Amino acid sequence: MSFPDVTESRRAELLERARRRCFFLDVGDAAARLCRANMPYGIAKIHWMQESLGIEPDARYVSTPDSTVTRNRDRWPSGFGYGGVVEWSGSGMVPVELKPNCCGVLVAGLRDLPDLDGLRSTVGRVARAELDLEPVPARWDLDKGNHFLNLYEVPDPSVTGGCPWVVVMHSSGQELRYASELGPGLYLGGPATDGSLDALVREIPTPFGVGLAVTGRDARAYVEYTTMVEEYALRRREAYARAIFGHGIEVLFNETHQGFDGPGRMRLGCYGLERRALPWVPVTLRADLPGYLVEPCELYSMAALEREGLVDRARAEGCLDCLLGAAVLPHGSGYAYPEANGADVEVEDRGPGVPRRFRLGGGEWVESIRDLPYTYRGDEVIRRIEDLGAGRVVTELRLVADLSRCVPG
Repeated sequence: MSFPDVTESRRAELLERARRRCFFLDVGDAAARLCRANMPYGIAKIHWMQESLGIEPDARYVSTPDSTVTRNRDRWPSGFGYGGVVEWSGSGMVPVELKPNCCGVLVAGLRDLPDLDGLRSTVGRVARAELDLEPVPARWDLDKGNHFLNLYEVPDPSVTGGCPWVVVMHSSGQELRYASELGPGLYLGGPATDGSLDALVREIPTPFGVGLAVTGRDARAYVEYTTMVEEYALRRREAYARAIFGHGIEVLFNETHQGFDGPGRMRLGCYGLERRALPWVPVTLRADLPGYLVEPCELYSMAALEREGLVDRARAEGCLDCLLGAAVLPHGSGYAYPEANGADVEVEDRGPGVPRRFRLGGGEWVESIRDLPYTYRGDEVIRRIEDLGAGRVVTELRLVADLSRCVPG
């Protein structure tokens, strides 16, 4: 594939335009700085694709406090990080490299603490069978990747409607990830059929690599399909919770944090509060730390944006309303590289046909961020949310049992 022949100075201008439309409210550690280094490349690609299709190049990114890397094999090389919202004009184009998977979190309240041995046995039984659900049976995946099923004690049950225990489930709708008779699929790489995402996607060469998008009628159909999968994923989480804990549980929260808010807006690992008021959102950290229920406050206030030095640039770029109306909070803490927190982050851009390389503190260059050993952040994300005035902790969640690892091999 041949790429657009642009001068290095023009390429630098395009990348700088994209940088100016990326707004970070992160914790400033090494993982956050890696995201800052990579994200402009993805936004620059969307700008080029927009212009190629006759759309105003207005794509922008607003981070959440947990903004970090993504270890997804395709998303990071495509120029995208994680922990924030990407917006763009033009309902006739969707950049599929953002990879919506309709992942989300359910919180359900329990009045009584179940017998843990019996609960583990129930989890094993449920995990070994398919769960009857429309339009396709559900298959257990809560022991895969960063999905989980945890039981917590709630120190302040007044926050959870009087429930002294809650179960928190993190999962997606992986059964509908690839093309089937139900639609094109969420991701590339499934069966190659006439209606599959692989058949519908357009490859658009840009100065920053190949951009992949669905356009026109196909874009609208793709967003409609993701909406159907999101509704399935919501029902799937509730069905699993009731199959394990019984129908007496009280579903307190069930929200998507990775998916579209309609055409032109994609949440990457954050809860959206723009469409309805939520009394709190769950934010889970490492297994050795409590989780938290966080009450949204002002997302994000003019005073906070002024303290962060973002207002003048946002106003100049026509993005101030996007920041003031972002209305997103993290769902977790994000990946971290604590040994490199004080180190410089470098990116080596070797041209549109060659993968970018990154390194921390003068170490080895890596093309894949998956080659770097990682952990998860602690409560610095919670402190950052509170420092921004974006939310306040209303109660901790104290881990009683990790039930996702109860499945026999």
